[in-house]
Amino acid sequence: MFHAPEGHFRGSKAWPDYQRCLAGAPPNQNKTGPDRSLADFTWCLTALSWGHGAGEVAARLRQVSGKAAAQGERYAVTTARQAARALAARQKRP
Repeated sequence: MFHAPEGHFRGSKAWPDYQRCLAGAPPNQNKTGPDRSLADFTWCLTALSWGHGAGEVAARLRQVSGKAAAQGERYAVTTARQAARALAARQKRP
């Protein structure tokens, strides 16, 4: 499973490196390239863990991800919200 680094930039206004998330993503179902949805989710999860809000993460995702730019605001917002839920669940675990 692909895991992004987290926590070390908490409170910073730095953004995760999208290309690093893309490079670390597993292959897509067709084995024609990286799983861009997982890269987008991982990038959002990392950005949220670094202290960015879900709204700004969704907006920035559309700037850094070709898939998010093509799919539009709904995709970006949904991806950021899913990442926020995953982060909240992860933080509740003992």
